[in-house]
Amino acid sequence: AIVYVLDTGVRISHADFGGRALPGWSAGCPTGSEFLCGNDFSGWLYQGVIGEGDSRCHGHGTHCASTVGGKDYGVASGVTIITVQVLSCSGSGSSAGVSAGIEWAVADAKARGKPAILSMSLGGGGSNRYDAVIGAAHAEGVLTVVAAGNNNGDACRKSPASTALAITVGSTDRGDGKSSFSNYGPCVDVFAPGRDITAAWSGSDTATRTISGTSMATPHTAGVAAQIRALQPSLTPDEATAALLCFSTKDIVTGLPADTANALTFNNRFDAEAAACLEPAPPSPPSPPPAPPAPPFIRPPPPPPSPISTLPPSATPPYYWRRRPPP
Repeated sequence: AIVYVLDTGVRISHADFGGRALPGWSAGCPTGSEFLCGNDFSGWLYQGVIGEGDSRCHGHGTHCASTVGGKDYGVASGVTIITVQVLSCSGSGSSAGVSAGIEWAVADAKARGKPAILSMSLGGGGSNRYDAVIGAAHAEGVLTVVAAGNNNGDACRKSPASTALAITVGSTDRGDGKSSFSNYGPCVDVFAPGRDITAAWSGSDTATRTISGTSMATPHTAGVAAQIRALQPSLTPDEATAALLCFSTKDIVTGLPADTANALTFNNRFDAEAAACLEPAPPSPPSPPPAPPAPPFIRPPPPPPSPISTLPPSATPPYYWRRRPPP
């Protein structure tokens, strides 16, 4: 499976990736000749690649990619990672750039012909801003995993956290309680560890950092989604989502409001109960045979004609006879 990390770029040469992280695309530097290309402080990097001389570029994307699939810090240690820089090296971006990054990743995934996941540890205010573009990705077979946000508020007020066709991930602490910063509410589908997460950083090929956020929870869940899609490549995004939620541990997260799904990301497919989540659904029972056709309508014969009445003549003379005067 392939995971596209839509973020600040990735140091693909980092030792944690073992050569499995690949160049991709940059919203602010798509050709390499744009004005802010190569500015590793506040600009953009060609193909979203943080190189040896770009150590000032924010390590957020490298950290998330490492959590998805790093050999030392990752969930899916055999996955292919492709960097899609939709946030500048300083961490800023636009809705248009994020949407363009999604579209590029979907087209690239189709060209590669492998099951794909988008991991999006980003967000902003307003609801449902990315519904259309994530919906288009979903229709093309690409599954999207997004961060719930860090405002300790309703995730339904944020985008892309509010998009129904994305898997929205909240954060837990070491003791499986909701992180104090994590958003919540009916738009959150599942939780994952997001407090004090150690993973690769962009400063060098061996750098690491420990940070917190729903941004750190999201790649944990994206990694499990990648495992599921690698094991069952034929699963649709809906089926992969159902399997991921089936894998999750229920009713273990503490500190959640009643309107929030209580499910913690889980990836032990060797557990007997969890392994059943990947078993194909039983075939549907055959449809009942069609009802026999109704007999043709036959019009009944008309009734016989009624007999003509032949009443005897009246014994009383007609009126004009009875009133006639005698001669």
